[in-house]
Amino acid sequence: MSVLKVSELTNYISKYLKLDYFINDLSVEGEVSNYNKHSSGNLFFSLKDDNSKIDCFMSVVDTSDIELFPEEGDRLIITGAVTLSEKTSKIIFVVKSFELSGEGSLLRKFTLLKEKLDKEGLFDSIHKKQIPKFPNRIGVVTSPTGAAITDILNVMKRRNKNIDIIIYPSLVQGEGAAETIIEGLQTLDKMKLDCIILARGGGSKEDLFVFNDENIARTIFKLSTPIISAVGHEIDFSISDYVADLRAPTPSAAAELVSCKLSDMIENIFDLKKRMDVSISNKLMIRDTKLQRLRYGLNSHSPVLLINENKHKLSLYRDRITWSTKERITSNRLEVVKLKNFKDRLIAENINRHKINLKNYRFISASLQNNLYYKKTRLIYNKNRLDKHILLEISKAYQKNKALYNEISLRDLYFKIKHLRIDINSIESKIKSNIDSKLQNNLLKLNILKSKLDMEHRKNFGIYKDGKLIKSVNDVEVGSTIKSLLEDGILNLEVTSIEKVRK
Repeated sequence: MSVLKVSELTNYISKYLKLDYFINDLSVEGEVSNYNKHSSGNLFFSLKDDNSKIDCFMSVVDTSDIELFPEEGDRLIITGAVTLSEKTSKIIFVVKSFELSGEGSLLRKFTLLKEKLDKEGLFDSIHKKQIPKFPNRIGVVTSPTGAAITDILNVMKRRNKNIDIIIYPSLVQGEGAAETIIEGLQTLDKMKLDCIILARGGGSKEDLFVFNDENIARTIFKLSTPIISAVGHEIDFSISDYVADLRAPTPSAAAELVSCKLSDMIENIFDLKKRMDVSISNKLMIRDTKLQRLRYGLNSHSPVLLINENKHKLSLYRDRITWSTKERITSNRLEVVKLKNFKDRLIAENINRHKINLKNYRFISASLQNNLYYKKTRLIYNKNRLDKHILLEISKAYQKNKALYNEISLRDLYFKIKHLRIDINSIESKIKSNIDSKLQNNLLKLNILKSKLDMEHRKNFGIYKDGKLIKSVNDVEVGSTIKSLLEDGILNLEVTSIEKVRK
């Protein structure tokens, strides 16, 4: 048996591996570990599963067209050949191409496209178009046999049957789906509809991934018609949701958003009519007021009207002079009665208030009660004197005015009336001054009396034991019963503990 050198053995194994067509063109799936991208552009990493691991190498020549490089932990499907490193005697998988496997691939593609379009401004709110509140014609791009179109039609039928729905049947997954969706959006956009709904029911991430297509996103962005994206369920988000003018969590929700209830529309119309009627009524009222003002202005400057008014004034002048004195006296009498009633009411209110307060003044001395009775008697006496004085002044004024009236003659009528008005004004001023003075004096006396009562009442506020005022914690012991006198009653208290304050 011949003996081989190590280099001869490794060279033989390497040649043997190259002759095996199976391991020179195969695909392997596994998880990336020890990933390293060399400065030269070559990739070095390991591919492993639960039981084994193999070192992998990818030349910079084969990585030139790659947009999405793998990361640590990604699942890859690599295609290439198995070879042996003659220097290290290690088996190496030379990768010619690879693709991401599973949901990780979809998520990476989704994230990269989302970041790219976001940087370009396709998601900016400034580009979002307003969805019409009351659309008449709505376009729907979806599968004609799916649950999405059924849900949309059911909602539309329930809420508003008057909306026209134009359906563009398209594929919503698989090969050719993106092209039919783009064609449908562009076709409906040319029809000048009020709104377009891009819809699809729920499904796996792979089923919904067509709505993450970059060409669909750019087509949506270029549409002149407002568009709602309603793809999958509420937890599903796609690129079309971000670039559309509005996202709906489900196709049914999209139909709810664009279909206003007929009853709501009728109610809104009646509300608008009501507001319009009120606005018209207000404007007519304002214009009528302006018209009346202009008409009054024209009439007030009419010479004929001025002459007639002066004639009427001259005809009534004598009657007005005749009754002016009597009316003035009557007016003064009514004013005096009003003042008297006000005075009586004020006095009655003060007396009632003091009566209520006196019910709680159990510790006020008998001398204070006698003093209150004396003040009350004096107040009534002053009130009676004031009433008599007022009546006397009124009688004097009436007699004086009556005597003056009897002395008036036609020859000096004007001068007598002038002096009479001066006398009446003087008498009126004296009466009012006298009444005001009396009222002020009585109110002052009432306020003084109230202050004295309040001061006396506050002196008796405090805490008592056996009828004696408590001034120190040493005057009581735990378990004793005490009384607290308040403004509106007495509190019976029991001492549960005593805390002394150090000075």
